[in-house]
Amino acid sequence: MEAMEMIVIGLDVHKQSVTAVAVDEAGRPLDEAVIQVGSDALLGWASSLSSERLCAVEDCRQLTRWLEQQLLSVGEDLVRVPPKLTVPEREVGPDRRIGDRSGGAAGAGPEQASGG
Repeated sequence: MEAMEMIVIGLDVHKQSVTAVAVDEAGRPLDEAVIQVGSDALLGWASSLSSERLCAVEDCRQLTRWLEQQLLSVGEDLVRVPPKLTVPEREVGPDRRIGDRSGGAAGAGPEQASGG
């Protein structure tokens, strides 16, 4: 049986939705999803991708506290990503908007999987 590869799921939380981007150990995008705030759909989506995963949440605690509690209550591994680490990724996007899928992708970079 083939060993499961660790994936990182970058999570960018907004007032109404959560953008999730899954990447492999090399930082290659695997899948993405936009999920309503408060929904349990994120857990099902993440489980369908890999049993070995790390959730990287952009550290914006006034918006992410509920999500962190949800993930930790079911035993998910979690790291907080300082917002300053996601801003450069957002600024190079085609429309230079903050709050697009690149925030999740920046949080899911391979350096998160290695803890640094």
